[in-house]
Amino acid sequence: MTKKRSPNRSRKRKKVDYQPPEESRAAEGVTVAWMLCMLATIAAEFTGVMVRLVMLLGGGSPMMEAFSATMLGVAAMAGLITLVLTPVAIRMRIQRPPPGIIYTAIAAGAVPWLIIIGSILASM
Repeated sequence: MTKKRSPNRSRKRKKVDYQPPEESRAAEGVTVAWMLCMLATIAAEFTGVMVRLVMLLGGGSPMMEAFSATMLGVAAMAGLITLVLTPVAIRMRIQRPPPGIIYTAIAAGAVPWLIIIGSILASM
């Protein structure tokens, strides 16, 4: 005869307290700066693209064109900082950031520069 377990009673398991590795304050600071630069890059790229779409759909003014170019410049500068901070953040941290975040940061940092190079080549 086997004992039936009551549904409320479960097997006793050892509780494993997982503690992620402690990152240094410098690594945390670099990571925060890296993520903020990536966010600024993506926001500036998105804003510039939206202004360009409005210009294409409804005709734009010179002020809108200047604003779009300014957003591209902001995205390029923030993207450059993002590209510089990416290997620094990876090396400083004990626990490596997820690959998706790394690839997104590299793509976000490179896109404005590719747009600038493409527009220079197209105007030649």
